[in-house]
Amino acid sequence: MKKVLNIILSVILCLSVVSPCFAIQSFAETGDETTLKFKDGKFRILVFADPQDDVNPCEETLDLMYASIEAAKPDLVVFTGDNIHGPSPVLYRSKKRVEKAIRQIMEPVTSQNIPFAIVYGNHDDEGGVSTETQLAIYQSSPGCLMSAGPDDITGCGNYNLLVWSSDGSRPMCNLWFLDSGTYGEKGVSKYARIEQDQIDWYTSTAAALKEQY
Repeated sequence: MKKVLNIILSVILCLSVVSPCFAIQSFAETGDETTLKFKDGKFRILVFADPQDDVNPCEETLDLMYASIEAAKPDLVVFTGDNIHGPSPVLYRSKKRVEKAIRQIMEPVTSQNIPFAIVYGNHDDEGGVSTETQLAIYQSSPGCLMSAGPDDITGCGNYNLLVWSSDGSRPMCNLWFLDSGTYGEKGVSKYARIEQDQIDWYTSTAAALKEQY
């Protein structure tokens, strides 16, 4: 199972959209078709966690994803990690099969051109195909808003996204995404954590953007 801490953190970050925050920089320009915008004062996020599938995803999982999208009609879909089961013998060290697995599990979202964002879990790259390689696969899909983030801090996928007003004239709130890693140090902690350099990046970026806006 994906570590509980990462799930909780991701949910908290997604729920933070209820608080206005104007001092943010977006990775999606306001003229882009994937720009995130409020609609009639509302913005809806659908979260998928722990599919943990391989090249043959569970049919029931895909059915549930399609049904959830139909019911929620989300403005953004967020995958909170363990999107694939990296250590599966089927996927182990195979970029080709990892790509197939990713495209299969993303099909309910990408087929409907819904913007999506990703953070990784502890299993995604456990089979030896790096998160950077997987990022390139995600970014080749329509609607992907994920970014690798700064290359001088811990992790792959430390980034933020603006949600704009309905008319696209101003940012209304922000979503932060942080890579909480995989496994911790032996004898210290089973799972990894958000590191100090990531916290420093978050605080310095937020402060600079607050000053700017």
